[in-house]
Amino acid sequence: MRYTKASNKLNLKIIIPIFAATLIGTIWMLLSKNNIGEIGLTDNYQAKQIIWHDETKYKGISISVNTTKDQFNEGRSTILVVTPVTQNKTINKTLRQLSQKFIDEFYKEAKKQESSYKKYVAETNLEAATFITNYVQHFDVSFVSEDYIAFIFNQHTNTGGSGNDSISSRIFHRASGKEIYLSDFFSNDTYLSTLSEISRTKLHKKYPQENNIFIEDGTTPKQENFDSVVLTQKGLLISFDKYQVAPGSEGIVKILIPFKDLSEFLLPKIKELFQ
Repeated sequence: MRYTKASNKLNLKIIIPIFAATLIGTIWMLLSKNNIGEIGLTDNYQAKQIIWHDETKYKGISISVNTTKDQFNEGRSTILVVTPVTQNKTINKTLRQLSQKFIDEFYKEAKKQESSYKKYVAETNLEAATFITNYVQHFDVSFVSEDYIAFIFNQHTNTGGSGNDSISSRIFHRASGKEIYLSDFFSNDTYLSTLSEISRTKLHKKYPQENNIFIEDGTTPKQENFDSVVLTQKGLLISFDKYQVAPGSEGIVKILIPFKDLSEFLLPKIKELFQ
C-alpha cells in the first residue's frame, strides 16, 4: 500500500490528538489514584466525588484538606464535608471516623426525605420544596502548640426549615496522635462545676433577668451541657445550643473563658501551655 504526503499529514492530524488525549487521561488517572490512595478514603467514604487539595501550611503546620461532595435527587440532596488530613495516621483515623459518621447520617436522612417527597407528590400531585437534605461540614485549627493541636468542626444540617448547626472539637497530642479530653486538663473531676459556675456568671452579664431559667437549666454541671468546648489560643470557647441558655432567636450562644480564669483549676503541665 502506498501513502502520499497528504495522507500522512491527515493521519498525523488524527493520531496526535488521540495520543495526547490518551496520555493526559492516563496521567490524570494515575495522579488521582495516588492522591486518594495516600489517605485511604476510597473505601471508607460513600460520597461520589473525592477532591484532593495540595498540602498547605496551616497556622505553622502542614495540613492537607480532603473535600467530599455529592448531589443527587435532582439537587434535593447535597453534601459537602471538609476533613483535615495531618501527618499523623492515628489523628487522621479519628478525624475520618468523625466525618464518616456525618456522611452515613446524611445518606440515611436523604433516603428518608426522598421517600417522603415521592409520597407527597403521588398523593397531592404538587411539588414541594421542603423535602431537602443539605449537610455541610467545615473545620478550623483552633489551637496549635509544640505538643498539641485542636480542631473545631461546624456541622450544618437542613432537612427543611432554618436548619441546625452544631459545633464540636477534637484535641490531639501531635506526636502520639492520642486524643486529649477536656477532663485531662483539670486537676480534679469537679471541672464541670467550675465551667458551670464561670459560665453562669458570664451569661447573666450578657442576658437580662428574664433569661435566668434558660441559663440555670442550660449550665447545670452535666457533660451534655458542655459537649461543645473548644480549645483556642485565648482560652476555652464554649458553645451552647439553640434554646439551651437563651431564647431561640439568639441561636448558638458562645462565651470565651480566658485561661487566667481557669489557672487555679488546671494541671501544671497544662498551665505551661498558656504562659
